Amino acid sequence: MTFLPPAVRTASGYRDAPVAVAGSATLEGVYVRRVVAPQFAQHERADYEDPGDAFVIAFVSSGGLETHLSHRTEPTSAGQMAINDMSRVSGFQVSPDFRSMSVRIKKTDLGIPDADVERLSRNIVSYNSGVPLVLCAVATQVLRTEHPFAQGAGLVVATSMIDLATAFVNEALGRSSEPRLVRRNVVTEAKRHIDTHLTEQSLTPATIAEALHISLRSLHLAFESESASVARTILTRRLEKCREALEQPGLRHLSIEMIAGRWGFANASHFSRAFRAMYGCSPRDWRIENGRFGTSISA
Repeated sequence: MTFLPPAVRTASGYRDAPVAVAGSATLEGVYVRRVVAPQFAQHERADYEDPGDAFVIAFVSSGGLETHLSHRTEPTSAGQMAINDMSRVSGFQVSPDFRSMSVRIKKTDLGIPDADVERLSRNIVSYNSGVPLVLCAVATQVLRTEHPFAQGAGLVVATSMIDLATAFVNEALGRSSEPRLVRRNVVTEAKRHIDTHLTEQSLTPATIAEALHISLRSLHLAFESESASVARTILTRRLEKCREALEQPGLRHLSIEMIAGRWGFANASHFSRAFRAMYGCSPRDWRIENGRFGTSISA
């Protein structure tokens, strides 16, 4: 098979990459790219960007690919998948008729040890059946979608792709799959939503589930492995913000009740009890001891 000149990785990325990006989509940390030889990207194209240290699954649909690693070269033909930790790839070559679609996922989202990636990169895997076929089909439809996904829908699609990639990895390594990655992403998005809407008294587990376009049960299940429930997480973050406000000299003109209301507490008595339970003293005593205001501050 004839190959185009190689792309060599440098400190600033790949130099003279003999490929172009003919289509792309980004969904909550999952990157889908259609990477082709230049002849297939005459109209809409973009330069090939270095994937960094991402975990990449490339579905080769035509032509061939040779991936250069530190001590060997791995060939991939049409109908096969190239699986790599891109931080270990020093360069690559493609044939003039090369076409592929790649799914790039942050290694931290997959949590795959380096030794397992090494094992996977040595495997010749076809994607004509099973989980690889499903993942390829989902990625293909993502690229065909003309309009961007809404935030909630994008999260669902991205976590589905991460879960499929995880299922494939575990299957290839002979391990059972667990839905922990989907749950991790739900927890991350839920905590982000909590911090963004913390001042709103209407913030509840139900409103969070609605915003993330998942069921309330799925939200609670995602937090089962966390140290605190959804409701407890909301309460803890509100108390932390109130404590910080009580320590701010610039907020001494605000009463404790006003501070509590600012961070979503509708009831001052409930706030005081919750604050004492978490910090071991009343909000007033905390303000006196930690705010350096003296005893003249009104509650």
